[in-house]
Amino acid sequence: MSVSLEKSLPDATILLKKATDPEVFHDILKTHAKETLTFVPYGNMCLSPVNTKTIASVVALETILPSMEEDHKTIITCKSSSSVLNNRKPSLRQFSQKKLDFSIIDTLLINSFSPHHLGTRPYPSAGALYPIEPLLFIFNERINYDKPIHSGCYHFRPLNRTLALIKKMDLLPTIQRLFHGLVDENAPPNLCILYIAHIEKSIFKYRYRGYRHALMEVGSMYQQVAIVSQALGLGNTVWSGFSDYQVMHEIGLNRHVFLPITMQFLGYE
Repeated sequence: MSVSLEKSLPDATILLKKATDPEVFHDILKTHAKETLTFVPYGNMCLSPVNTKTIASVVALETILPSMEEDHKTIITCKSSSSVLNNRKPSLRQFSQKKLDFSIIDTLLINSFSPHHLGTRPYPSAGALYPIEPLLFIFNERINYDKPIHSGCYHFRPLNRTLALIKKMDLLPTIQRLFHGLVDENAPPNLCILYIAHIEKSIFKYRYRGYRHALMEVGSMYQQVAIVSQALGLGNTVWSGFSDYQVMHEIGLNRHVFLPITMQFLGYE
């Protein structure tokens, strides 16, 4: 990096780079790369070599842990029938043609990611570092807005409560290039959120443990989105069937700075 470019970076970014252990940084890149998908333009994709019968036998199976106590049959029964929250709806994989009002997107984002009046965000983050950034794929064909906007990938900034356009993108080519036919072109989601981790921000303080914290934070974020979206009458599904390298190339972000973790589709049933 040139001196002139380094001086143009925010001070916090420079300090972050200096505080990050390069060995940990490269180890995390290699670890993440081991579970990255690569798509080929022919044949069928298989994520597991395990036969379908074995997989089916494990789906929804409850794990029973071994007991270290002699009286291992001691069981305490939980009997409450009280429902504090509405039951979670099943994951939604096909969406209706109904357009989504931007006002609902606005409400969803602020209630899912932005701090409330006490300054606390709706989800936890180790050390209050918040290394996960939510990116939104928004397309004119799937939303109602009172003025024209560019279809494409946007970065939501929770503190400023703003959406900043990262790259213009069109609906159909995006579905074809990024989702590889795994998303129905005739029933696409109204909204897609991509959760990406800022690598240096994730690991500079907690080192290798920071990578775990980043994954935990993503889970907290998409669970919050699931709760808020259901309250707004939307369905959702969390999805990771994409190529990390291809996604980062398409949106123009450096994959040595950010790691794509997972996506979340949202829309009407």
